[in-house]
Amino acid sequence: CNTVLDKEKDNVKALYRRASAHMQLQEYTEAIGDFKQVQRLEPGNKAAQAQMERCKKQIKTQENKEKKMYAGMLGSLSSPNDKPKTEKKSEETPQAAQP
Repeated sequence: CNTVLDKEKDNVKALYRRASAHMQLQEYTEAIGDFKQVQRLEPGNKAAQAQMERCKKQIKTQENKEKKMYAGMLGSLSSPNDKPKTEKKSEETPQAAQP
């Protein structure tokens, strides 16, 4: 795809294929960029529009998973049950040296 796009930067078929490859690699932001370029060149391309929406949903899903993961990590750090228990020292009174 990149070889064709080096020669013809507006080749819709190559852009679509590269965007699809980006999706397979879970590189959704890059895929959206290519799908947007396909849309710019062919505004009626419904397949590109549908794939772009799919990418956006995948990005949101990924962000939500990360948010939950970080919230869980940070929540366990500040949980009162996870604090180390300190042992109570028995009160000892120092004995004064007797003359």
